[in-house]
Amino acid sequence: RNIARFFKHESCGQCTPCREGSGWLYQLLSRIEKGDARTKDLDLVLEIATSMGAMPGTTICGLADGNNWAVRTIVNKYRDEFEARVRPSFVPVTMSVGAAANG
Repeated sequence: RNIARFFKHESCGQCTPCREGSGWLYQLLSRIEKGDARTKDLDLVLEIATSMGAMPGTTICGLADGNNWAVRTIVNKYRDEFEARVRPSFVPVTMSVGAAANG
């Protein structure tokens, strides 16, 4: 999330891929960090990162390319950790009705 915050902060906002992409990446990575993400959010992170700066000449500088490269590298290298973070967890709740009824 910190790397996404850096790129979001450094974006001048003139280029749509960088302005919108860095904001979305920051939001999605924040959601993953908080544990509020779903598996499809991780796929969306990679999709956004891959599309940022993918077409030459669509950005003024190389910031979008740097953001794209950094996020894709981190997610691909630590994919297992990211997947564990977005994996739904099920915690069974057991309750003894008899004990509660007897007071």
